[in-house]
Amino acid sequence: MLQAFYNDAIPIKQLKAEQARLADEEVHAEQLLEQAQNAIGDPERIISRALEFARDTATAYEHCSDHDRHELNHAWFEAIYVDDLEPVEGELRPAMAALLDPELPQKLQTQNTAYAHDPTGIDWDHVIDQINRSHTAQDHGSKVPLMVGDT
Repeated sequence: MLQAFYNDAIPIKQLKAEQARLADEEVHAEQLLEQAQNAIGDPERIISRALEFARDTATAYEHCSDHDRHELNHAWFEAIYVDDLEPVEGELRPAMAALLDPELPQKLQTQNTAYAHDPTGIDWDHVIDQINRSHTAQDHGSKVPLMVGDT
């Protein structure tokens, strides 16, 4: 834009109008960024709270409100089967099944070794697949986003 002004391709009035528009957009973008940061909160505090929860999910679940338990059930399970004559059973979501997999430490070690030679070796197909699974899960009633994918 400035180059066009220098070459007399646009008048000063148009340049000033464009500068004002860009300044307004910058202010608006900064406001959106601030709103997003406020909505997210302090990432360290959130991660700390999540780790506290993960240390003892059973106790945390016991102390949740009914609404939060319902949301956690949707986040953790594809389905929960209740029968008066049988114990309650559940089908875990892929992410939760991966986290509870007894072979998880070995799988993480294998993955870590594989990425040691190429630290940018992200399996983007897997990431996109997890995002798509998350959207599919949400389409079937869960309002809790998938936060951890299969490993």
